[in-house]
Amino acid sequence: MTWSASGRLCSGCDAGNDWCEGADLDQMGDVDGVDLGLFVQEWLYWCPYDWPLK
Repeated sequence: MTWSASGRLCSGCDAGNDWCEGADLDQMGDVDGVDLGLFVQEWLYWCPYDWPLK
């Protein structure tokens, strides 16, 4: 969750700054509620039982 605290409401995201250091998950140029929603959706996604962990 540190990305959301450091990149909250960030704008001007592009490939040059690695989409605000990876916080702009939808790559639409800003960090907003949509990005937080995407983060939470993936974070809560379950890992299959036989999925090898790295």
